[in-house]
Amino acid sequence: MSGRFVRASKYRHVFGDAYRKDKCFSGFAPACVGDGNFIKANSTFFAVGLSGGGGPLLVHRLDKPARLGHSPPVVNVHKNAVCDWDFSPFQENLIATGSEDCSVKLTVFPEEGVTANVEVAAASFEGHQKKISFVHFHPTASNVLASSSHDNTIRIWDAEKQAEKMCQEFPDFVSFEWNRDGSMIGVTCKDKTVNIVDPRAPRNMISGPSTQGAKGSRFVWLDSDKVAVVGFTSTSARQWMMFDARKLGDPLKQAEIDSGSGLFMTFFDPDNSILYLAGKGDGGVKYFEYDREDLHYLSEFRTNESQKGFGFIPKRACDTKVCEIARGLRVMKDSVDPVSFQVPRKSDMFQEDIFPDTYAGIPALTADEYFAGQNRDPPTVSMRPNSQQAPKAQAATFKASASPAELEHELAAKKTELAHMKTELDAAHQQIAKLQEQLAKLGHH
Repeated sequence: MSGRFVRASKYRHVFGDAYRKDKCFSGFAPACVGDGNFIKANSTFFAVGLSGGGGPLLVHRLDKPARLGHSPPVVNVHKNAVCDWDFSPFQENLIATGSEDCSVKLTVFPEEGVTANVEVAAASFEGHQKKISFVHFHPTASNVLASSSHDNTIRIWDAEKQAEKMCQEFPDFVSFEWNRDGSMIGVTCKDKTVNIVDPRAPRNMISGPSTQGAKGSRFVWLDSDKVAVVGFTSTSARQWMMFDARKLGDPLKQAEIDSGSGLFMTFFDPDNSILYLAGKGDGGVKYFEYDREDLHYLSEFRTNESQKGFGFIPKRACDTKVCEIARGLRVMKDSVDPVSFQVPRKSDMFQEDIFPDTYAGIPALTADEYFAGQNRDPPTVSMRPNSQQAPKAQAATFKASASPAELEHELAAKKTELAHMKTELDAAHQQIAKLQEQLAKLGHH
């Protein structure tokens, strides 16, 4: 019998459906500064950088597509351009930003959205010596934040206490990603190595050779013991390499993707085991299915317009009624355009096989528990509509404790106040002594 075996997959026919222009966010020019993806989103808002003094950041509701104009209200808390940012996975109205001014800041904005400029941060972290490259919240521990910089360090912060807890230096750093439970960080470096480390036990870091191209690369966690690096070959072809996370070393699998020149932005969906690759400057998104042993090409969403950046909303905000397994946001020349990735199904019933319980956006650990060495898997929730466990957007108010610098400033102020009080007390004692002396003279007469 002739013919070729076709690998069975429920995601073989996944297609990308671009939104109509009236459902997009337009009328502004996104600023693409730094090494990141240039857009981040949670289940309620998306954020994209704009040009202007201090690095303004547009934060807008996903449910309000509109022509926003050239002067929308922004979050603007830095002195220089913002290079990367990340929404808290547990608080819808809390965002972290990293800037060329070498600082990382946390900002709380109104729960209903940014309706007026926000210019005061709730917390600030100083320590990096060069501009920030990436900012990532911990996926399971509340108020834990990691930032990387062109000073080749990754620093871990206790956000509520405004304290640096750890600092790890790397050779010529490129990018990093937390794993699913936040117990490990995967790092790629320009010295063409891939590294995996528990930031609480940095001496146990393991390293191995990575993609050999001169351009950048991105790290991807596939599961607890398999990882991938997406980068370039020595001849500048785009490629992926799969490694055993427990020992790294020679790749388990590798393949060239294409001859494109733009760096791939990587996004892995652990629920459906799909890896999305959105190239900077590309007109679309390629996607692959991971089967624990290999990556299999599925298809590509393509348009005639090139994208500057790309990001996904959380899975729990997807529309299960149209079998939407992912929704991306493309950063274009003068707009942000959503694209829906859907599995073609005719039934109106909830499709349990393609919508397993997903990341809930609920913390599993406190910061203190994490820094004490604990790990826990992220809580999950059902995606079934109208379920009692159905995920809902959360909003909360972050309040940081005083930072060490603020405490030192407060202590200095108290010491100064105490010195003034002591001076006044000494003056009062002298005044009392003079009065007593006068009284003694009056008594003598």
